[in-house]
Amino acid sequence: MLLLADVGNSRMKWGLVRGECIEHMAALPLPTDLEQAQRCWQQRLQAWQVPAGVFWIIASTNPPAADLLQRWLQDRGDSVRRLKSHQELPIQTRVDFPERVGLDRLLNAIAANHRLGQGRPKYIVDAGSAITLDWIDAQGVFCGGAILPGFRLMAEALHRYTARLPLVAPSGEFPALPARHTQAAIQAGILAAVLGAITTLKERYLQVYKSPSAMQGLHTACPDNQDTCTDVHNDTLEPVCFLTGGDSELLIEHLGGSFLHWPEMTLEGLRIVAAQWGESPAAH
Repeated sequence: MLLLADVGNSRMKWGLVRGECIEHMAALPLPTDLEQAQRCWQQRLQAWQVPAGVFWIIASTNPPAADLLQRWLQDRGDSVRRLKSHQELPIQTRVDFPERVGLDRLLNAIAANHRLGQGRPKYIVDAGSAITLDWIDAQGVFCGGAILPGFRLMAEALHRYTARLPLVAPSGEFPALPARHTQAAIQAGILAAVLGAITTLKERYLQVYKSPSAMQGLHTACPDNQDTCTDVHNDTLEPVCFLTGGDSELLIEHLGGSFLHWPEMTLEGLRIVAAQWGESPAAH
């Protein structure tokens, strides 16, 4: 038995691994209210029948919350290993500052590469507190992407930084358009902004990777300082598109069959890394 935790900015996700698959996954609260969060954590472990003394691997974009989780797990007798650096991950990058890329984005790329291998580019939309829209080239190299506020951040910003706009719950459905009251107008605007970004950035990435003039200079920017680079102009195939993240349910209806909905994607990337480290359920 192996336990995985992906600690984000709004929630954390746990995965229980048996064999080579994630048998259970759950979203759990951050320790904003520590006692309440710990009760939820304990209830989840009891529901999964997880004994004390198990092994955990934690990845995080929220170090303070991950620190609290790690201390709680160690207090109950568990062993914990933290994923701390992109250098621990089996993926090449073509970005200016790989050490600044969120580990969750790289774990998503690892999961996509493991599932599909090389030969097709991948487009990954992770709809969380922030929404990331990333491109993996046909050779499996993480090439960066774009970041925009998530559904709730957009709604909170409109409420906080205007005098009269209400705080509106995000919606995955368009109201009757044009919207005839403020709440519906905000919901429609946020949903349209996210869907528009997904479509526009996919098109822009394809234009860049199909354009020789736009790619000038990248031939010398070898990923991770490798001596040789694969010709990036091979990225002329339509990408395989993935959708993950806590708010992905709000989007899947609109994206239809063009996106593979994979809620466990980040945890699957972490499971693959654990297996390569030799941290498999069989080892514990």
